[in-house]
Amino acid sequence: MVVPAVIGTLVLTAGAIVAVQAQVTRTDHINCFARAELNLWGEFPGARVTSLEGTIGDSDGGPVSINDALAACSDLWAQHALDASIEGGVRSDPVDRSFSYPVPDPLTVCVMSDGMAAVIPGSSDVCGRLGLAERAN
Repeated sequence: MVVPAVIGTLVLTAGAIVAVQAQVTRTDHINCFARAELNLWGEFPGARVTSLEGTIGDSDGGPVSINDALAACSDLWAQHALDASIEGGVRSDPVDRSFSYPVPDPLTVCVMSDGMAAVIPGSSDVCGRLGLAERAN
């Protein structure tokens, strides 16, 4: 039983040293994290964006382009829909579009194991800390 533990440690150590990069391959959703947390089942505090109501740039709704991942999640933060202090990370009260709330800086785009974009509060090292790949440019 000692050997698997040693191998696991070596893999984790190597993953922390080498930044893994990947392309986003699923553009049907964007995961907007309220906090830099991810459990073993891929659950995170925050929201999954599937479409917009024309609130970003010249978007007319429909599927969100991966190029808009940072803008989409920033918009949720500005509307106070995401809140790091709440258990699930998403506010249950109506979104307030009359006031712009602070947006975490920086926000980083990572790639989840299913190829979906994840926008997470924190610098580029947040991807590796959560076991995710950095988004390749």
